[in-house]
Amino acid sequence: MRCFLLVFLFLLAVAKLGAEPAWPEWRGPLGTGVTPAKGPTSLDPKKDLRWKVTLPGRGTSTPAVAEGRVFLTAPIDGKDAALCYSLENGELLWQAVFDRVREPRHRLGSSANPSPVTDGEFVYCYFKSGTLMALDLEGQVQWEVNIQKTYGKDTLGFDLGTSPVLIDEVLLIAVIQRGDPFLLGLDPKTGRRLWKTDRDYQVASESAATYSTPAVAESPAGKLILSFGADRLSAHEARSGKFLWDVAGFNPENRGNWRTIASPVVAGNTAIVTYGRGDFLAGVRFDEKGGEMVWNRRSDGNDVPTPATTGNLVWVLSGRGNLECLEADSGERLWDHTFPKTRGKYWSSPVLAGSTIYCVRDDGTVFTGTVTARDGLEKVQSFSLGEEIIASPVVVEGICLIRTQESLFCFEG
Repeated sequence: MRCFLLVFLFLLAVAKLGAEPAWPEWRGPLGTGVTPAKGPTSLDPKKDLRWKVTLPGRGTSTPAVAEGRVFLTAPIDGKDAALCYSLENGELLWQAVFDRVREPRHRLGSSANPSPVTDGEFVYCYFKSGTLMALDLEGQVQWEVNIQKTYGKDTLGFDLGTSPVLIDEVLLIAVIQRGDPFLLGLDPKTGRRLWKTDRDYQVASESAATYSTPAVAESPAGKLILSFGADRLSAHEARSGKFLWDVAGFNPENRGNWRTIASPVVAGNTAIVTYGRGDFLAGVRFDEKGGEMVWNRRSDGNDVPTPATTGNLVWVLSGRGNLECLEADSGERLWDHTFPKTRGKYWSSPVLAGSTIYCVRDDGTVFTGTVTARDGLEKVQSFSLGEEIIASPVVVEGICLIRTQESLFCFEG
């Protein structure tokens, strides 16, 4: 009976997502890594490839999709650039080139790590250089600002990781680091500052560094920003940036190297938080008045991939290729599945489209499978694209987009 209830809740949650066809940001229509759209289960480059284009430079940003257009960022001849392709045939519709890039420090990083976000009218692009701009769907720049020159120097030890987030009429940028960390809300139409809220906690060394993206949560009082970093989960009002509450206890020994990469995710009124360099996972029950850690468990090392959630279910992918399905409110493991072991690692975040899950290994291998709450992962297939992959998959209108370090693949079932 319990398993039947879990399956029912899973299907109900997916149905409630609606029929929005676009992929507006790196974690999809609701920022959860889940979409009701059905994607292809086979990604065979010889049989299922609709089109493929060569990209002008290395980038790890995940594409965004709106109005039949695919937006992504990449360097072009040493400069930051935004590119737009036709979803139909991969034709390059336009490219916009900006200032010089800031070169990456990590071997897998790039100057174009943050993923673009779109509201269907404008697309917003953010780069390691600090450049943030809004372009219309024809590639015309509407406004531009350099976050680092205007609001404070980047002090992260490695490459910028956080992506911009759109919440109602606010464009959110998180700058969580040592020395003057803050959350910034801008007017998406003009780039004008709406609010700036300091997020300054005294923590040891590298634990202050955050490469994750804040999550958005619903509450009776309005939408909340849930931000994890500096060993705390904090909540702020989306419209005003006002601090509401925080939850500590994620680093009781005050270790100095617990920086954050994976982003928090929301399942109902529970926030799922990865911490301790991916060795721990916690559930925080919350509302607009406060939060409380209700479970805490060892993880299999999901330091970088951000989980996917729907209803009361959470899918957690570790860097070693272990996929777990958990109950969000209890942290109880329902099942797990381990993909074949190789030297490759999983940096990309899992995506669930309908009942098909996509998990990507950095050596260019993509796994697909059918998930259920009761029986685990079934009908697992693997496909080799032959190119290094760091970005996360995108599923929209029966199509799966995979951005590698060299190319953009479009598969159609």
